[in-house]
Amino acid sequence: MSWAARLLSCLLRGGVGEALLGDLAEERTRRSRSGPREAARWYRREVCASLGAVLWLRAAESVRRAPWGVAFAAYLGVAVLEVVTLLALSRAWPGSTYESSAGRLVLEFPGIAAIGYVAATFRRGAAFMLGAMMLVASTLISIFTSEALSMTFIAAFVGIGPIAAWLGGLLRSRRTTAVAVGAAKPKDFEFAVLVFSSCYCGNFCSANVKAYNDRHTGVVVLRRSSCAV
Repeated sequence: MSWAARLLSCLLRGGVGEALLGDLAEERTRRSRSGPREAARWYRREVCASLGAVLWLRAAESVRRAPWGVAFAAYLGVAVLEVVTLLALSRAWPGSTYESSAGRLVLEFPGIAAIGYVAATFRRGAAFMLGAMMLVASTLISIFTSEALSMTFIAAFVGIGPIAAWLGGLLRSRRTTAVAVGAAKPKDFEFAVLVFSSCYCGNFCSANVKAYNDRHTGVVVLRRSSCAV
């Protein structure tokens, strides 16, 4: 199987890829009677055409499902944070220039991380998209600006914002995972109790049924006396 066929089989899950490749293989076998080389070329052409169509559909689906609205709102929030930080610094220490200061970006790091955290609360991939938008914008500004910028500021300008946004999204995802795992512990424990009781008693007796019914209340009741050994 060629790399294109393997990739097509991975992209089309649920047996769809195998079915498509099976139909193409059958058609190639039928065409090989009149010419094996022509049949092989036809098979490669059809696999590559199918792969291109699938990749295009996957990309369009990813763009359609992307959290553009939440990410754009978060990007506006970062812009507001930057303006507020500049105003606060100019009032606290007037006469200094903070637009091209790496220290200002460091001060904005917790705020950007908080914005990324909130964005990931609404949509899972919003923080990642926010970081990507900030990375693209900061890179383009650093390349095409006519202002003389230090390498320290360019590195901070390109790196701090995206890293902060991604960190906020990562913290949100880890918290969600921890809550999900914590919520699943009682259920897993009670399921383990059910399995142990069924193995001990030899069948699903009334103790198992009682424990299963009480699972939603968080109470596990086991009565070994009701087991028929």
